[in-house]
Amino acid sequence: MTPPLRIRSIAYGDLPELTSLYRHLYPRYPIFAQALAHDAFQQALEEPGVTILAGFLDEQLVSACTLVVIPNATWVGKPTAMIENVVTHSDHRQNGLAKRLVSFAIKLAWRVGSAKVLFLGGFNDPAVSGLCAATGFELTRYGFELRRDATPASRERKQVAC
Repeated sequence: MTPPLRIRSIAYGDLPELTSLYRHLYPRYPIFAQALAHDAFQQALEEPGVTILAGFLDEQLVSACTLVVIPNATWVGKPTAMIENVVTHSDHRQNGLAKRLVSFAIKLAWRVGSAKVLFLGGFNDPAVSGLCAATGFELTRYGFELRRDATPASRERKQVAC
């Protein structure tokens, strides 16, 4: 049985562990240079509506996700929430940790009155599709993506199933 997952908002002192954890999210991509990581992390911590949630087993950061609550002039002024950058350390996967963390993020989104919660991620990955289903998400629309580096979305990403 997996020990209890302690969930809290990330703190500035967690940056080294978070940077290390993000290597499990994007193993093929370079991680920020330390100075750039500090600046981006500080900006995220200070940005209203942005919460990076961290899940700890004992004292080890093993899972994280970002919850962004966006003010909205439609839906009777209720905000829209978005969950992104969900990651669990590869040594701790398949234990329901991401499900617990995402469920916590959803509860926070509802608590602040969000009209809907969007989940963006690798929908062609069976683990992501399983996480979506396990936390109540339904595939209702397709999204479009434009990346600054002009790298087009691969053809594989166009077949979505959640």
